[in-house]
Amino acid sequence: MKVRETRKILKLRKRKLPRDSFRLSFLIRPLVIILTSLIIAGIYSIGEETFNFSLREGDIAMRDVFAPFDFQYRVGVDKEKTQKAKEHAKKEAGEIYHINESVADVILEKLNKIFSYSLSAIEETPALPEELLLLIPQKINFKNLLLLRQYDLSKSIEDVSIFLEEFYKSSYVIQDSDFERFSYSDAKYLIIKKNDIEDNSGYVQLSFNNSRIRPLSRAREIVGTELRRKIKSRVKDVIIDLIIWNMEPNLVFSLEETEIRQDKAAENIENVYLYNDVRKHEGIISKGNRVTEEDLVRLKQISQRYGNEKLPAIIGIFLFSLIFLFLITLSYKHFNPKFYKDVSKLILVSLVVIITVALTKAVILSPVPSYLIPVALGPMLISVLISFPVAVKVTIFVAIINGIIIGNNIVPAACFLIGGLAGTMAMKDIRKRSQLLKAGIIVGEAQFFAVVGLGLVFGIGVDVFLREGFLSLFSGIIAAFFTLGLLPILEHSFKITTNIHLLELSDLNHPLLKEVLIKAPGTYHHSLIMSSLAEQAAEAIGANPLLARVGAYFHDIGKLEKPEYFSENQSKERRERSKHDKLSPSMSSLIITNHVKKGLELAHKHKLPPAIIDFIEQHHGMSLVYYFYHKALEVKSEEEIKEEQFRYPGPKPQTKEVALVSLADAVEAATRSLQEPTSARIKGLIKEIIHNKFEMGELDECELTLKDLNKIADVFTRLSVSIHHTRVEYPSEKKED
Repeated sequence: MKVRETRKILKLRKRKLPRDSFRLSFLIRPLVIILTSLIIAGIYSIGEETFNFSLREGDIAMRDVFAPFDFQYRVGVDKEKTQKAKEHAKKEAGEIYHINESVADVILEKLNKIFSYSLSAIEETPALPEELLLLIPQKINFKNLLLLRQYDLSKSIEDVSIFLEEFYKSSYVIQDSDFERFSYSDAKYLIIKKNDIEDNSGYVQLSFNNSRIRPLSRAREIVGTELRRKIKSRVKDVIIDLIIWNMEPNLVFSLEETEIRQDKAAENIENVYLYNDVRKHEGIISKGNRVTEEDLVRLKQISQRYGNEKLPAIIGIFLFSLIFLFLITLSYKHFNPKFYKDVSKLILVSLVVIITVALTKAVILSPVPSYLIPVALGPMLISVLISFPVAVKVTIFVAIINGIIIGNNIVPAACFLIGGLAGTMAMKDIRKRSQLLKAGIIVGEAQFFAVVGLGLVFGIGVDVFLREGFLSLFSGIIAAFFTLGLLPILEHSFKITTNIHLLELSDLNHPLLKEVLIKAPGTYHHSLIMSSLAEQAAEAIGANPLLARVGAYFHDIGKLEKPEYFSENQSKERRERSKHDKLSPSMSSLIITNHVKKGLELAHKHKLPPAIIDFIEQHHGMSLVYYFYHKALEVKSEEEIKEEQFRYPGPKPQTKEVALVSLADAVEAATRSLQEPTSARIKGLIKEIIHNKFEMGELDECELTLKDLNKIADVFTRLSVSIHHTRVEYPSEKKED
């Protein structure tokens, strides 16, 4: 049974431990490095920058430049030709009309209203209603309407209905004003759109000279002529006049959609440019002259023709990125082995570097100034998600790469290096998302002073370096906003728990913690005391205090299923008649150790991050449930009992923070059970607990040193003595005694 439970716990683990998470990591690491270098080289190759001339407008040319071949370059837009092309496109786009396929039914409905009223109520109400007056032309008087009731009109109405249906199916009738405007607009097409269809399948395009398109006045003439031949009634003139009066267009002009369509057609027309010719050996730039915008345009044309010279530069960027990233990764193996073992972190670093380089390239290809590039974004993200040392190495790499992409310029490279280093330090111990803005301001200030200082060194004009300095100041704030947006995405994608997320989890109103308070108040109180012990000890040894505190909050949530089986949730009377008295030692041990599995289930259900799940899974390590093990030995011999049945499934604590919670758990429970908690007894007990954990090998995998253990013992002793201090006996209590 114990083996089966252990397997269930192993299945609940959503990630393996770093040391065995990637068995093929020796292949994955080189692959990630090569792929990242290729992507950076690919990003560098995009666009058509001036590779041979890293000049900017306003710079002083240091040498003469001559045209190596004949070429043309743009000098502006031919506004007149461009406008003519746009107007022509608008005419070609046509006009949009909505078709109403029920016009014939509408006309017949109006006729039926007139006929039904004239047959039923005309004698009693000689004054016609206003709504009916709109349907009757002025030339039809009251006597004409009285005539209608003297004849059977059913056959005539049937003939009219058939005719109108056929007429409107074969004709496109539009208002006279629309027909006249269309004929004078030189538009070539009339676009018919069904009201209930949004996509292009509902469009019909007709040429204006199509015989089926008729103005309303012409349609009325045709209908009048045809109906006079078809209707045999003596009142056919009245009927025909009513029909003609109530005729409507079945095509309705849509001004809004027409304008949108025509504007789109005009937008798709490219500008017509004016060009100047440059002859071979003609001077482009003269030494000592100020570089103008037109000079840069001509240089760009030369650069485009020398595009084949870009290949060596691309290969160079690839080789540089490859060797730099390889050396960085190799340094992790010796100086940060924990990071080196987790290949997912290497992938994260590569992704952040690629995002930063891609942003740089996007800004370079746009009209946005180069000093607005948020290069500090990468170092700031790495500092929060991984560590400060890794962020420093990333800062150096992205600063150099961005300096190359901008145009082999040392000033922006040095500026972004200073800003990146400032960003990594500003992000240290960050706990609130609002602190990101402060970090962005620090980055901007560092970059501003770097640009101003280098501007003075290289003799750049004051107006130039001040402008670029203020731009770099804003780039730090932009980097902070980018970091704010990307941070939660990368946290979730790579299952990394940052201090910001931990601070959100530290809220004691979390549903799980509130449930522990209600169902297992002893466990809740025990966890709070543990959190104080672990947090203070973490500060003493340089671990993460916030992680230790939050891990202590959640480490025992598995006790929610059967809280009454744990001593801290039992009153003194209930403890004397414990539920374990009726159970075998092996069953009691199973219930006690099972709280780890139940805790994992609850953690995954409530989507707790992996860093917190580690506390639930590892806080007991592979320790022995001594009480029930020794109780079992009282009944059976040691040979008959399998010790594994009385051990937690593990693994042992893998981090300093989990080890601190494990030690705090044992210390808090033990000191609480002391009958006379004097300072000396508490100190001796704590040292004994830590020594036993060390001797049993429970701390072998968490990187705690003997120096750390001594500091932990001192902190635990100081806090435990203050918690279990002897209280002054008040007079009222003596009286009661």
